[in-house]
Amino acid sequence: EQKPQVTADQSPGKPAPVYSPAKTAKEKMLREAAKTGDCYIIRNLVMDGVDLDARDASGRTALNIATQYNQKDAIKTLLAAREMRRLAQ
Repeated sequence: EQKPQVTADQSPGKPAPVYSPAKTAKEKMLREAAKTGDCYIIRNLVMDGVDLDARDASGRTALNIATQYNQKDAIKTLLAAREMRRLAQ
């Protein structure tokens, strides 16, 4: 009997991460909204369940990007969304 292969980013018994073009596109939209300070889009994506901790190729989250571009309202919106998710768990 063969054991299933476990990659470096996957622990035994944990399902493999799911990568979908739609999920990736929404994460990219979140980072772009953070860059431009578009809180309406940020709120809609958060309500749609987008991963707030998703990172771009440089390892930046939407919160990192909002901070980099000094988007204060986006920072507040992202922090509030993160806290709401934490409380919901």
